[in-house]
Amino acid sequence: MALGPETIAWCDNFKYLGISFRSGPRLYVDTDVTKRKFFTACNSIFGNCHSTNELVQLQLLESYWFPLLQYAMCALRLTAIQRADLNSCWNNVYRRIFNFRKFDSVALLIRGLG
Repeated sequence: MALGPETIAWCDNFKYLGISFRSGPRLYVDTDVTKRKFFTACNSIFGNCHSTNELVQLQLLESYWFPLLQYAMCALRLTAIQRADLNSCWNNVYRRIFNFRKFDSVALLIRGLG
């Protein structure tokens, strides 16, 4: 592709304001990068907070790492599958902190904690 005398290289993905996009028939928000950053950040908390209270761990994750998962998501058009996938990431944090099994529902726990 050319713009005047300059050639513009075609790319399959790009990053704008910290959000990754993939090209295709439609512009697609790449949530895999967001999830990877979120779990990397969560593992740093879990690795350094072995003996702390569960509520303290949850507060740390909500304060510092939950914004990584939420950043600009309200301004983007995500599919229902992508929204469910990001919600699943946060539910996995609850499962890990409170020692739930993979298929246990955390909805009552979340409502109980407010």
